Amino acid sequence: PDLDLLVRQLENYLIFSKCGDLASLLNSIAAAALDPESAEVLRRLGCSNLLLQLLRSDDEDVLDLASAAIANLSGRSASGALVKEWRFRADGDEVVLSVREPSFAEADIGSQTWGSSPILANLIAAGAFPVAGKNILEVGCGTAIPGLLCAKLGARRMTLTDYHDRLVDNARLNIDANACAHNAVAEQLDWRYLDARKADLGTFETIIGADLIYDRYHADTLPHVIAALLDPTPAAACYVVLPDAEHR
Repeated sequence: PDLDLLVRQLENYLIFSKCGDLASLLNSIAAAALDPESAEVLRRLGCSNLLLQLLRSDDEDVLDLASAAIANLSGRSASGALVKEWRFRADGDEVVLSVREPSFAEADIGSQTWGSSPILANLIAAGAFPVAGKNILEVGCGTAIPGLLCAKLGARRMTLTDYHDRLVDNARLNIDANACAHNAVAEQLDWRYLDARKADLGTFETIIGADLIYDRYHADTLPHVIAALLDPTPAAACYVVLPDAEHR
């Protein structure tokens, strides 16, 4: 099947509520996602994020079909939590992270490590910006690989944040698993309630994030989050890695 066309049809339905046969479309996506290579392409095209929006539907048939398609797209995530080792080389030394990825049932879209996260981590390992001695915030941390690496590389304080309480719990497990409890913490941060959390969190010398924008709301809100939580000093900086926006 034309995977790009399937995703465009789903986007059109969500934007304009127009689709020749939504049930048929969802069945086609679910069937295509059974093939691992097709599932990977669909994920890159943002299909998972679009399907998640259908979970708000009041139509039980739509919910069932969307859930089936998400389960097929989830692949590994649908089978339960697992622990992966990630290896980085920084200043000639190998840094090994043990990272738990929760199940899809625990944390939906945050259940896996998305592509921009290890890219950001490799930039950190390569010394693209200073980490040691810094007070750093990771927004939308997910499995928290970049933030954990910052903690291992000597951040004065590393604060991992996400809106999903299960991801915050998972980040705490990863902090403990990597012996970072002395300089890393995990906190819940829902961007919708930033004002209520700003006083508790304070401001940060460095803000990092990866794969943060999944809809227009995130694109509109992220700059305000950064402006509110970044230190008002010339040396303060924000580093964000996002995937190719062609299909976002």
